[in-house]
Amino acid sequence: MSKKCVRRVKKFKKFFDERIKIASFGVSLMLAFSFFGYVFYKSIYIPLPSAKSPILFYTNSTHSLRHLIVTALKSAQKSIELSSYALTDESVLLTIFKKNIPLRILTDHKTLPRAFRVFQEKLPWELRKTKGLMHEKILLVDGNTSYLGSANMTYESLKIHENLIVGIYDETFAKALSKNTFGIQKFNIEGMDVTFCRLPCKKENPSYLIKNLIETATSSINIAMFTLTHKELVNSLIQARQRGVDIKIYLDRTSSNGSSKKALIKIQSANIPVFVNVGQELLHHKMMLVDGNTFILGSANWTGSAFAKNQDFFLILKSLKKPYRKEIERVFSKLNKRTKLK
Repeated sequence: MSKKCVRRVKKFKKFFDERIKIASFGVSLMLAFSFFGYVFYKSIYIPLPSAKSPILFYTNSTHSLRHLIVTALKSAQKSIELSSYALTDESVLLTIFKKNIPLRILTDHKTLPRAFRVFQEKLPWELRKTKGLMHEKILLVDGNTSYLGSANMTYESLKIHENLIVGIYDETFAKALSKNTFGIQKFNIEGMDVTFCRLPCKKENPSYLIKNLIETATSSINIAMFTLTHKELVNSLIQARQRGVDIKIYLDRTSSNGSSKKALIKIQSANIPVFVNVGQELLHHKMMLVDGNTFILGSANWTGSAFAKNQDFFLILKSLKKPYRKEIERVFSKLNKRTKLK
């Protein structure tokens, strides 16, 4: 091959190599943009309950509960009904304030700071005074979608503390909650038996519903609770452990050293492991999973006051479908990483 041909081959090879480098860089850049775009999309997108996905679970470890509530409020077209022990999150308040639709807001009479009175004066906002606390955490949107759980409408509760909210798309259920009826109500949602209990009940103490679930447990009980002092429920847990039921309890660290300390000592003496959170955030859950197929959640701590005095609620989902069971088990699995044995 002549020297001229060799030079041409080298020149072509150099040109080709440069184009490959440019193309490779372009592909890498495109993949990087796609990846970060996907991450950004996942960080701002949050699914809401719908006819296709009527029940969704949300926690601070999987979603921003603050973003969830703001997104749910923005989606409202017909009405918003919100009852929460405390309502001080500015993003939530401003979103409500901008909505020109029928509103109903209910909070405990002691939890509204003076700085927020301007909102209360301009909105249909009731400060309720009860025998105990107005301790509910329920949001109803457009009369067909309910968001309920353990999170108050405060920045700390929605953004920092460990909480769980369930979103339910079911018009019958939402309308029943809107009536503000106290007592036990039963529904069938997604083929599951659903029991909603708004406390307090004048005729009976519905804690027996939870007690019965503990007493009939056959294999496992997982509990995550902010405050646990209810004597009957504690005794039922001890008896279940003596029957051979595998029990794990996740308890808020501050509560375990304070109001729940006596119950904690009694539970530990029965060889029931108790785990407490290791971070600065509160473990604010109020939930229990029994035998992997029955789930209880709500705003009610397991205390005498919650069942007898407070305006509170708990929700029981029986015969959990597999996707819901896996999601709840994932929540408890993540608690293992955020807690330590007491």
